[in-house]
Amino acid sequence: MDKAELFQINKDMIEEIQTMCDNLSDWEADFIININDWLHTKGSLSEKQQSVLDRIYQDKYLRKTQPRWRK
Repeated sequence: MDKAELFQINKDMIEEIQTMCDNLSDWEADFIININDWLHTKGSLSEKQQSVLDRIYQDKYLRKTQPRWRK
């Protein structure tokens, strides 16, 4: 994956989190704002920033948007 593709994926993930997730902690909300600014300024995220973004996306966004099946 090239830098432009990764930039777009991260940008989309951040927008989806900001739009759909009202259950972020204060720290997570601040982190999302800060990495959004960082991404648009620097063009990419550090490995650590990427890891935290991936975790927030998986824990907050994907769990909220996936259907809950009955047991």
